[in-house]
Amino acid sequence: MGLLLILPVTAIAIAVLVGTYRRLRLVQADRRWWMLFVALCCGGLVLGYWFAFHFTYQPNANTKILGAPIPSSISQLQDGKWTESARPLSPALHWLANVANVLSGVALALLPLGVASVCIELRDDIRARREMPPKT
Repeated sequence: MGLLLILPVTAIAIAVLVGTYRRLRLVQADRRWWMLFVALCCGGLVLGYWFAFHFTYQPNANTKILGAPIPSSISQLQDGKWTESARPLSPALHWLANVANVLSGVALALLPLGVASVCIELRDDIRARREMPPKT
């Protein structure tokens, strides 16, 4: 059941990462854009690490969830102590959830650069069309 959430989130995050990389190659971005790409990837890794291992929230007073956007651990408050859920994730799903959370942080950090690269490509297309002679 966990894979139904993990796989799409991972696929979207990888699509943003690969799409941004390909678009920068397509528009033949200069060195500053690539330095920004690397810096945002590093910042996204830090953000993803925080998402996976430090981000906790409480949807109600008796439940605590670790990890976002995919929960990697759910704890219940019982007798004043936090205890793991009765049905914890298998080790493989826990690992995959953490990988998806880290990739989500990278994708979130790269999203503005991806949007900017689309705008640059559109601008270049408009300029190229203006310079083309009219068809006769």
